[in-house]
Amino acid sequence: MRIAIITLLFLFTKIGFSQTGSITGTVMDKTYNDIMIGARVQIEGTTIGTLTDFDGKYTIRGITPGTYKLRFSMLSYKTIIIETVKVEAGKPTRVDLNMEVAPSDVLGNEYVEIIAEAPKNTIAADNKTMKEADQVVNVVSKATIAGTNAQSAADVAKLIPGVTVVDNRFVVVRGLSERYNAVMLNNVLAPSVESDVKVFSFDLIPSGLIDRFMIYKSPSPDLPGEFSGGAIKIFTQNIPDSSSIAVSLGTGVRSGTTFQEFKMNKGSTTDWMGFDNGYRELPDGFPENVREYLIANPGKGEEVTNTLRNDWEYETREAPIDKRFSIVMMNRFSPIDSAKGKQKFQLGNITAINYSNTRQFYNSERLDYNTYNMLTQESDTVFDYSDDFFVNRVRVGILQNNSIRFGKNAGHKIELKNVFNQLGDNETILRGGSNIEFGETRREYSYHYMERSIYTGQLSGFHEFNRDTTKEDRTKIDWTLGYSAASRNEPDWRRARYSRSFDTISFPTYDLYLPFQATPSFLGRIYIDMNEAIQSGVVNFEHKIKFWDAAKTDSAKNWVSIKAGVYYENKERVFGIRNLGYRPSNVFFFDWSMLNKPLSEIFENTDDSTGVVIDEDTKLSDQYKASNNLTAGYIMGVFPMLKEKIRLTGGVRLEKNIQVLNSHNANEEVVEVKNDILSILPSGNISYNFTKKMLVRAGYGRTVNRPEFREIAPFTFYDFAFNSIYVGNDSLQTPTIDNFDLRWELYPSTTENVTFGLFYKKFTNPIEIYFVPGVGTGGTRSFTWGNAPEATSYGAEIEVRKKLDSLDIPLIKNLTIVANAAYIFSEITLTDDTAGVQANLQKRPMMGQSPYMANGGLYYRNDSIGLQVNILYNVVGPRVVIVGIPGLPEVWEMPRHNLDLTIIKTFGRKKHIEARLGIQDMLNAPFLLLQDANENGDLDRETDQVMQRYNRGTYFTLGFAVRTGLKRYGKK
Repeated sequence: MRIAIITLLFLFTKIGFSQTGSITGTVMDKTYNDIMIGARVQIEGTTIGTLTDFDGKYTIRGITPGTYKLRFSMLSYKTIIIETVKVEAGKPTRVDLNMEVAPSDVLGNEYVEIIAEAPKNTIAADNKTMKEADQVVNVVSKATIAGTNAQSAADVAKLIPGVTVVDNRFVVVRGLSERYNAVMLNNVLAPSVESDVKVFSFDLIPSGLIDRFMIYKSPSPDLPGEFSGGAIKIFTQNIPDSSSIAVSLGTGVRSGTTFQEFKMNKGSTTDWMGFDNGYRELPDGFPENVREYLIANPGKGEEVTNTLRNDWEYETREAPIDKRFSIVMMNRFSPIDSAKGKQKFQLGNITAINYSNTRQFYNSERLDYNTYNMLTQESDTVFDYSDDFFVNRVRVGILQNNSIRFGKNAGHKIELKNVFNQLGDNETILRGGSNIEFGETRREYSYHYMERSIYTGQLSGFHEFNRDTTKEDRTKIDWTLGYSAASRNEPDWRRARYSRSFDTISFPTYDLYLPFQATPSFLGRIYIDMNEAIQSGVVNFEHKIKFWDAAKTDSAKNWVSIKAGVYYENKERVFGIRNLGYRPSNVFFFDWSMLNKPLSEIFENTDDSTGVVIDEDTKLSDQYKASNNLTAGYIMGVFPMLKEKIRLTGGVRLEKNIQVLNSHNANEEVVEVKNDILSILPSGNISYNFTKKMLVRAGYGRTVNRPEFREIAPFTFYDFAFNSIYVGNDSLQTPTIDNFDLRWELYPSTTENVTFGLFYKKFTNPIEIYFVPGVGTGGTRSFTWGNAPEATSYGAEIEVRKKLDSLDIPLIKNLTIVANAAYIFSEITLTDDTAGVQANLQKRPMMGQSPYMANGGLYYRNDSIGLQVNILYNVVGPRVVIVGIPGLPEVWEMPRHNLDLTIIKTFGRKKHIEARLGIQDMLNAPFLLLQDANENGDLDRETDQVMQRYNRGTYFTLGFAVRTGLKRYGKK
């Protein structure tokens, strides 16, 4: 704590309290789409100015607030004068510019062009990137993010058409489930945060540290070959525009949670930091296998049992307000060679720490049913539970990025990027209700703590040769060495069940269910541990050359380009579960009368004759070791034709993937899985520019979707929250997908766009999770993974972004409307095995595929008063979350309308203070799972069977941020 305080004091001594403003921006060559180094930027009529640096960036500081003219000049280029550049105290004014070469007849003389006002740089850069891309891609830059209430990468994803976010963490593209995404963090595949599925938790990356967020929707040889929904690239910031410190504090209040009773099992003293300090771990010297140990050492049951804590009760306290904190320190150092008047090199450093501690309560109705009776027009209820969820989530994130740019024409850059996240989730579930099939009411308890540590680091290099625009060719090489580590630890997951017969006269009390041997799903302690390490390396090469009709004045983006690259990744995982359960120490002498007492009292009696004793049910199938070795290479070409009219891209990617898993099956027989597959993945894209503002593009590409370790691991796991059992399938095949895209794009202005796209996807051997009939009792369902023969998904999506400034009406002129929607059809063909016990159900929608989704946003921004107001709406159509069989049809997640409001206000003498008020989930619509029991094809909220229903509550947030420049960290 003392170190932290001293560090903060040191940081704050660096803060400058200047009452002046600044102008900052980037200067680009309009013809070659490249940065301009050494361009002169000067305030007209003064000697105040600077030169652009190695990145084409500039900053002029110490400017008295007011309105100025800004002059941009460079030899052989048109001199540009921008009028009415407004500078405010303590606030940087951003002015970006694309400069053009002066006409040949005026070379040697100054050619001056006057622009009435400074161009805005928010959506313009995003539109430019999308328009000039070789694939179907959507881009959100840091400038766009700054104008929203986005707190994390998950919030940023919500801004992209055809994208929805599940549980505010996982991204769904075009309605396809998360398994069909590839996520790259700084050009290296990101590790999964879940042991069961391939997903990346997008709430791990703070939005303020994102430089670019890109989603590629069509394949390309230089993209990963394992995706069909979207290849998502997140780039964190490197060399900042200027040196600064930003500190933010935030609070949150959730309806139904904050200031209400909050029940939580006792935890460790470090839970508030996102990890357990060993409090929940098994004690030192604990037997490796309890059952074998007690057989070899009779009479030791009481001793072993007493080494485990008797902490089966929960504490009730008032839920405090949620807390959020972040500090971001950016440093920029650019020494000047006084003799040459140029920069020697450029250094950048970004260090960020983020912390959040939130709580949430919700009550969930959970029901299940037997086969639908067509005569009575109803199904018998198996169980009807009411679950109280109490969840405390802690997130700690640290980012540390370092960059240096150097060399001739600033053609070389080295970056070292590090991201670490620590997550701790403490969950208590208190269940009550009836199990009709067993004829009893129940009270059940689940105390679950999960901590996750995720680190990703990359050492990267970018090298560009012949950046001088007089050269006829250019070469770029970039490389990255990456290392990622992920661990997931779930220590001492405790479960217990009390039950009472419906015959309350004969059985008046609730008694603890105590099995005769270890059954931790009902009464016991579970310890889960997973560790994963990933080493990766990538090298990309690009050579551009002027060819056929690429004239001297053509943009460099219209040169012929040949690209090639290699990618290597080795992933290793070790996974294990220990299943410890309780049983009577001696069935003949056990004190059965004590089972109606509270848990803490029952576990006080661990006598070897009359009490409870710990037992073990860990199987060889509960452990597995796995590895995945991916070697990939690609070659492709980019061929512009007819002077910016046609752009053809094509090539092939080869991926050699070797997946190995070693475990045991339920019979303790050795299971060795080895999938050694070479995938040949061709792809191509073509675009035609009707005008400079309108184009159409089409693309095709083949991709794959490999099974995950958990899906091929043979172990069985019980899901307490959903009362389900999951078991892997070591015979899964690798699916292939053929992807077709067609999109029309219109850019009425640099900040507006209209796009309309069609897509079609053909899946061969898609992996689906399906119901295993005849397994499980008391409403417990069993599921496994399998390959269906084929599936198709096709649809249309549209996006519109329109600014209303042309109306010149107060209030209205500051509005921007953003709307996007997608309508999707999907169908999967099933075999007799995957369809169930009858063969008449052969087709259904793909699991996780929504038929439609829509997002809308109304953005108000008035820079003159420092006010932004954003209203966002989204809805996702119904989708299958649990597949069924005849008589037990699919379970559907129903549409849920969501509305968010954000108000952002800057104020203070220097306008460097920002306040944010947010209201999330204003409608508080219920999460609802329905079962179409009568199989009439309609999902009716009133008549169809409710499987689960809950409301999470409206969430109110209030935050304050202070951002200020550091006095001196080198010269610009």
